[in-house]
Amino acid sequence: MNINYENVQKSLNEYGKYVLNCIKKENGSSLSQEQLQTLDRLLSTDFIVVEQPNKKDIEFFSNQAGITDPKEFSVEYVPSAHGGRTKGDNKIHIYPYTKAFSDCKTENELLNDCVDNIVTHEIFHYFIRPNLYDEEGTIREEFGHFLTEGLVQHYAETFSQNHNLPTPKSNYDRNVAFVKELLAGLPDNLSKEQVDRIVFSYNQNDLLSASKNGKQLYDRFVEDIQFKNDVSSFIISIGENLGMDRNDKKLAGIISHYKKATDKKIVIADLQRNVEVLFKEDKETKDKLMKDLDEIVPSKENKDKRIDNLDKKFKKVDTPKKLVLKPQKKEKQNKKFKAISKQKNPINSKFKIINKTQQNDIGLENAHDMQIDSASLDYSQSGPTLSK
Repeated sequence: MNINYENVQKSLNEYGKYVLNCIKKENGSSLSQEQLQTLDRLLSTDFIVVEQPNKKDIEFFSNQAGITDPKEFSVEYVPSAHGGRTKGDNKIHIYPYTKAFSDCKTENELLNDCVDNIVTHEIFHYFIRPNLYDEEGTIREEFGHFLTEGLVQHYAETFSQNHNLPTPKSNYDRNVAFVKELLAGLPDNLSKEQVDRIVFSYNQNDLLSASKNGKQLYDRFVEDIQFKNDVSSFIISIGENLGMDRNDKKLAGIISHYKKATDKKIVIADLQRNVEVLFKEDKETKDKLMKDLDEIVPSKENKDKRIDNLDKKFKKVDTPKKLVLKPQKKEKQNKKFKAISKQKNPINSKFKIINKTQQNDIGLENAHDMQIDSASLDYSQSGPTLSK
């Protein structure tokens, strides 16, 4: 597909300014003075950049994914779009040459895809930022990203519905469902303007405190993260017992598939079946792994303890007696596989997580389409189509 990048960029900026003007008209009373100034600055410039293919971006995003060998740099690490914090220029960047746009056959289809699924979402990121913390690598930061994407997508979807536009597609359904529960727990006597002001100005602590569902929802999020961390570590343990390096791409691929799972019972049952098959002739290792697997799902008695241990810095919140609107706080290699098992290619032939039946069970509908981040095997809720 031949793309006139200049025309696409011009059209998207025109649409972006339409969205900004709508937000100013419909939500202006809920925005802070600083946010209104940001909005006016955006209106006075072309704040959407449509990028052409270049090696510099491919290297940049490959490095972000932990890839340092130039031979492994790939366009697969380039996102479809991101906001201004990624490159520090406060602009939305769109990459129409990436895989996300592979179904677009014409320039018009490309424009529609960006309008429907990207621009509105990215614009709301300018105004919804409850995750501005300096505690990198913590559950608190991870929750902040999860919450932010849910709020942004929820507001983007609502905007599209109110303006008779197609509902934006995303991978944030779980985030949005979480946000709807959280906002449903706000005091009933709040006006829409007050709710919007909370969303546009509160940090994550204040949001959780304001909702009667906040503590319960946060604890549930932490439990899910702990479960997925444990599953990730367990898969690495299986690989190491088979002689694989913990950073092997095969393990990273398996972990990335299990990240999509939503039913814990199915995940555990699936791992049990694989342990039975892989270590059929090694009873000692099999029994040890089975014992480790039993400990992944905590009993009711120690759930609270695990949550505390995961995030000791996070202050547990209670529902406040009286809601007070507060201003937002300022932002402060892959080694070769060495089979020690007598089985031939055990991880490929017997780790059966990608057969069609189990794909449906644990949410691996796009198993053949996986993108592997071999540099990080920890469980992070990164999303997906859009990065900031």
